Parts: sequence; structure tokens; C-alpha cells
Amino acid sequence: MKRKVIKQGNNTLTLTLPRTWCETLNIKAGDELDVDAQPAKLVVQANANPEHREAEIEIPKGTKGHRRFIVGPYTKGYDVIRIKFHDADALPRILEGASLLIGFEITKQSENLCVLTNIAKGLDTEFESMKSRLMSVAIDMLDSTIDAIEKKEYERLKSIKEMETLANRLNLFCRRMVNTMPFEQSAATRLNKIICQLEDITDQVSDICEIVENDKMKVAPVIIEALRTNSKHLKLVRAMLTKSDMQSYNTLAEGDRQLNLDIYRISRKVPTSNVPLMLPLYAIKEDLHNIAEELN
Repeated sequence: MKRKVIKQGNNTLTLTLPRTWCETLNIKAGDELDVDAQPAKLVVQANANPEHREAEIEIPKGTKGHRRFIVGPYTKGYDVIRIKFHDADALPRILEGASLLIGFEITKQSENLCVLTNIAKGLDTEFESMKSRLMSVAIDMLDSTIDAIEKKEYERLKSIKEMETLANRLNLFCRRMVNTMPFEQSAATRLNKIICQLEDITDQVSDICEIVENDKMKVAPVIIEALRTNSKHLKLVRAMLTKSDMQSYNTLAEGDRQLNLDIYRISRKVPTSNVPLMLPLYAIKEDLHNIAEELN
């Protein structure tokens, strides 16, 4: 990021600190920072620890969607989530939602209370590897689905579909890291969009697996071609995320244009029996297009 140097008085130059960085590390006016002046750069290091945050939520009686109550505080960066509930069958639902939270464990449980606590704070250094892992899961699901469909291994589609749970966990963890790490707001917004779209791709692939597996559907070659096209473009996105040069930008932009043309051409040849597969295929295409827009 770039910051403007401000002149104060006759001989003093000042530089402002990024707001999100200060908030994340709980830095306030009057705090001391370590400053290391090097030949071509100035290294500023905080001694402050990020603020320990606790959330207390109450799930109303008769509620069915327990997961959203848990996921919100987790992705916003809270370290302790105290959950009060009233329904007798609420606890199993809460535990199911808690299983998606990487780094959190149940530290207290009673008749109407469950406390989830972050016990793995060192994981905040793993953002890049977790983001790469989410990308790999999406690619693996797509390629494995193509292979299973071609070989008519319908039972295998069940295990591929289950990979969506891992994608959900990685998605939530990455969103938590984006919201707690010192990103500029525009960068955080862009990353959150990319992460959510990658996770949505795994949702759509899971839907394809379910449709084919349930109906023992004979998938037409044009559908397999469309899946391969999506997989090829997803790999272009991965390359772009790891190597942001002009050639990669141009390759991704051309790939995005070609993807739209290919999916449109393929859709005109789909047999009636395969029409249910077009909705998730179009959704994957839109996710890939939106990711390309964020990267360009």
C-alpha cells in the first residue's frame, strides 16, 4: 500500500498508520511501536496483541437455522462464542455447526448453554495456505466428478460430494482471517468475494454429483465438455492468484471470454435428460466470471 508523507512544522515528516491494521492489533494513541530504519525501508512493528473478543448470542425458541447464529461471530473474528438456547433439540444442531469452525472447540456445555473457544490462535499465519487449499478442493472436486461421470462410477460421486464440507470449513476460516488481518477495505472485500465464489463452485459441483448419482444419469459428451471447460478456467484462476503479471491477466481475460462462448455453444446441444445439469453449470460459469472480474 502507499501512504502520503505529511509535513508538520519545519523539520518533521509524519506518516499515518492504516486504520484496519491499528484496529486488528488494538493500537491506540499513546502506544509505543518498534521502528527499524533500514536503508530503503522503514519497518514498524507492534507489541500490542489483538483484542480478545467475546460474543454472547441467544437462539430463540423454535429456531431451525442454528448455523447462521454461530458462523456470524466466527467469521467476524470473535474468540469466544457463548450460545444460549431453549429448545431441547438445539444442542445437536449447535454441535453440527461448531464442527465447521476450524480452530474452535467446545469448552463449556450445560443444559441451556454452549461455549465455543478459539484454542488455535497461531493459525492466523495459515491464511495463504488455507486459501490455496480451498482452490485445490474446488479443482479436485471438479476433476474427480468428470472422471467418475466418464467411468459411470455413481457410488464414487457420494464421496466427492462430501468434500463440500471441507470446502465450507476452509471458506469460513478464510473469511475469518480476512476480517481479522490488517487488509485494506478494498482488498478485504475482493478476497471475501473470491473466497465465497470458490466455495459456491464446490456447492454447484456437489449438486451435479447429487443429480447424476440419484438418477444414475447418462451424461452427454457436451456436458462433460462443459465441465472440462470450467475446470480449465478454474486452473487459469489458480495461476492468476499465484502469478499476477500482465501475461496472466491477458490469459485469464481471454479465457473468461472463451468460457462464455463455449458454455453458450454447448447449451444449445444439451439433450433433454441432461437439462437439470445446466443450472449448476451456468452457476459455475458465473462464479468463474465474477472471480476473473475481481482479479482484473
